[in-house]
Amino acid sequence: MQDAAARDKAGLLSVLTLNAWGLLFVSKKRQDRMLEIGAYIKKFCQRYDCLCFQEVWVASDAQYLAQCGVASGFDHHVHFVSGLFGSGLLTISRFPIVEFQFFQYAAAGDSLALHCGDYLAKKGVGWVRLAVRQHCFIDVYNTHLHANYSHKAKITKISGKWKVPNDAFAPFRLSQVLQLAQVIRHTSKHGSLGAVLLGDLNTKPENLEYLLL
Repeated sequence: MQDAAARDKAGLLSVLTLNAWGLLFVSKKRQDRMLEIGAYIKKFCQRYDCLCFQEVWVASDAQYLAQCGVASGFDHHVHFVSGLFGSGLLTISRFPIVEFQFFQYAAAGDSLALHCGDYLAKKGVGWVRLAVRQHCFIDVYNTHLHANYSHKAKITKISGKWKVPNDAFAPFRLSQVLQLAQVIRHTSKHGSLGAVLLGDLNTKPENLEYLLL
C-alpha cells in the first residue's frame, strides 16, 4: 500500500469504513472493542486517508478514536450529532475538512418499534468536504441506513435480476436511500472532484437499495 505522499502524487484516495457497534449498555465488550479499534488506527491506518465509523454513539469513544487518529496523522474529524443518542457517525480525515453537514433522514423509522432504536437515533448522512490539494476537493459521505433484522429479499417479475427487500423496515430503508442519493447529487455537483460513499447500508449488493443509488 502506498504511503500518503505517494497516494497524493498519484491522485489516489484510500478509505476505510467500519461499524464499531458502540451502543452504551447494549453492545458487549464495547470498551474493549474501542481500545482495539484505536490500536488498529495507530498501527495500521497510515495506509488510509479517511476513516468513517458508524455506531460510535458515546462521545468519549468518539474522542478516543479521534485522538488515536491524530497519533496516526489524522488531524481532522467530525462526530455528527443527532436525535436522542446521536447519529453514531464519526469521520476522521488526514486532509483538512473545509465543510461539513449532517442530513437527517425524514423517514427515521417506526415510532412504535422502540426496541430497535432507529427512530430515537434519528439516523442520516454526514457529509464532509476534504481539501485534498489546493482548490481541489473530494466529498465523503458517511451513513448508516435503517437496521435490517432478517435480510429478506426476493426477485420479482418487475425487478429483473435485482432482489426487492421485504423485511419489516424495508420501506424506511428505501426512503433513506432515495434521500441519500438526493443529498449526494445536490452537495457534490459544485466544486468537487468526486464523491465517496462509505457506511453501513444494511443491505446486499444484489438488492434494490444498490440499484436506487
